[in-house]
Amino acid sequence: MSSNPHADRDAMVDRMVESARRVDGVPVRRGFVQFGAQDNPTPGPAHAMLRAHDENAFDLFLLHRAQASMEPWDVVRHGRLWATSLGLPTPKDDGATAVSRTWARLEKKYQLVTKERAGRLLRVTSLDESGSGKPYKYPRGGTGRGRYFKVPEAYWRDEERWYRTLTLRAKVMLMISLSLKPDFALPIDQVPKWYGVSSNSAQRGLNELRERGVLTYREKRRDSWDGPDGYVLENRYTLTGPFELVIPVKADVIDLATRTTDKDAG
Repeated sequence: MSSNPHADRDAMVDRMVESARRVDGVPVRRGFVQFGAQDNPTPGPAHAMLRAHDENAFDLFLLHRAQASMEPWDVVRHGRLWATSLGLPTPKDDGATAVSRTWARLEKKYQLVTKERAGRLLRVTSLDESGSGKPYKYPRGGTGRGRYFKVPEAYWRDEERWYRTLTLRAKVMLMISLSLKPDFALPIDQVPKWYGVSSNSAQRGLNELRERGVLTYREKRRDSWDGPDGYVLENRYTLTGPFELVIPVKADVIDLATRTTDKDAG
């Protein structure tokens, strides 16, 4: 027996991510975690996956997004390969059935992909990350739906293997954090409204990221007329290590700005 029970999974994920030849991270529209008007944001599909404890859908969506790197934004793979990337095979089952069901949820429930047969294989094509069911278009800066963040390759390939060693709530909070500029304020009592994530899950997810050494925080004094001493202390967060911001972009919502722009953005 292998001394590393995750060796096959990690090796498959390495091959999949490397095959896309991304050199600057994987662009994901902010709509995956939040979209809508500035004064009335709407939680994106990520929160629905967390509420349903649907980690397979979350992982499969991001891994597909990593590989669908050029038009027509599709990927053709055998189900067994996807199953290995999710760690699903067992001595009695190759995991292909579980993957098929996960693709079905991503298509019907979350409206993030479409799928069709390609001979004996399955062709899966990206849709807009907001779950609107609209066709996928490469994000190129701008405002509104054009805003996006980048998931670095290290999320999958770093020795820490964040994609499988973080809990789902921490992975969702990581995506939210990636969508924000450094030193961001994220009031825990507002997270349910802004992102659809319960205050408890949000706090536990942020704490996990801090404990894993990829999120720092500081207390900032902010003047407030309703504070007991004329001010309040708020936590400000910044991602570090492999998730550190490269290029900030202008905010659509105060303290809710996306974290990066694409070098090739038009």
